[in-house]
Amino acid sequence: MKKLNLYWFSGTGNTKIIVDNFTKQMQENGVEVTLFNIEDTKVEDIDTTVTVALAFPVAVFGTYPFVWDFITNLPKANGTDILMIDTLGMFSGGIVGPTKRAVKSKGYNPIGAIEVVMPNNYFVKKIDEVKDAKRVTKGIVKIKQFADDICNNTAHWGRIPIFSDIISLMPRSKNAWKGVRKTHAFVVNEATCTGCEICVKICPVDNLFINKNGIAEYKEDCIICMRCTSFCPVEAIGLEKKKYKNYSSVKVTELKDIRGIK
Repeated sequence: MKKLNLYWFSGTGNTKIIVDNFTKQMQENGVEVTLFNIEDTKVEDIDTTVTVALAFPVAVFGTYPFVWDFITNLPKANGTDILMIDTLGMFSGGIVGPTKRAVKSKGYNPIGAIEVVMPNNYFVKKIDEVKDAKRVTKGIVKIKQFADDICNNTAHWGRIPIFSDIISLMPRSKNAWKGVRKTHAFVVNEATCTGCEICVKICPVDNLFINKNGIAEYKEDCIICMRCTSFCPVEAIGLEKKKYKNYSSVKVTELKDIRGIK
């Protein structure tokens, strides 16, 4: 392997940390890595002559609808090597096997997949910085080893038939996401919001806009990726009746390569 194109998405920054360390380790192994944001990449532009890598967070035991659409709409290949990285708080069950099945059906050659446990970023009531730091450290060690395994052809991509396919139906269901939005609907504190547009720019599904009053407002397609609430500089976004800590593992300035953030 000489080149690798890595297509990634990160909500609160956990996946970005893993992607950055994977990229660094691959480069140390002599592999040229080019990064692409999943939300701004057209699948028809994917180069199937170069090894493909996918990296994204787990959500609802699988992944976000637009990420899954990206995976299932990959262009057909003729034996192109592909690998997968996901980050999670505890358990997935519905992404590793189904992704392997999906890419194989497109003609790709699955060479390795890994799930990396990172700090919990879903509606955190109390942030444990010591515990989170340990998880990040372990995650970095794990992803660097995975990069070495990929380069040494010793990586593995398993699959549990039937079970994982059944679990994957939940995150792929529109009704499931409607339920998530109903119970975890974000609201904007109009008294706090400054209309800075950061949330609008970084929303991967273009679900926010600045209304006529200069305040951020939601449409109806939120996927609860946590970007908006995690990176709002004035903490104006959250759940209506519950207060959670705004978790992010990177600063918004580190997302400078995403949708015009500077």
